[in-house]
Amino acid sequence: MAFVGVDGIDVDAGCTTHDDAEARANAALVKIARHTVIVADSSKIGRITFASICPLDLVDQLITDNEADPQAVSRLEAAGLRVVLA
Repeated sequence: MAFVGVDGIDVDAGCTTHDDAEARANAALVKIARHTVIVADSSKIGRITFASICPLDLVDQLITDNEADPQAVSRLEAAGLRVVLA
């Protein structure tokens, strides 16, 4: 199981970060994990940053805070992502 922090998560762009080396390391973790959980506060939802980590279809779950925009959460869920508001 991989827990990955991101700087952006978007339905179209997937998971992104500001640093290319971090993106490559996180992509390697996602690739070998049986289950991937993205951890991101609500300000990261709908945001796209510099380096791609992975598309959403490689992610099983997103854990975010209760301030997440309901429409953005609905879009992520419609794309097949399980979203947990904590």
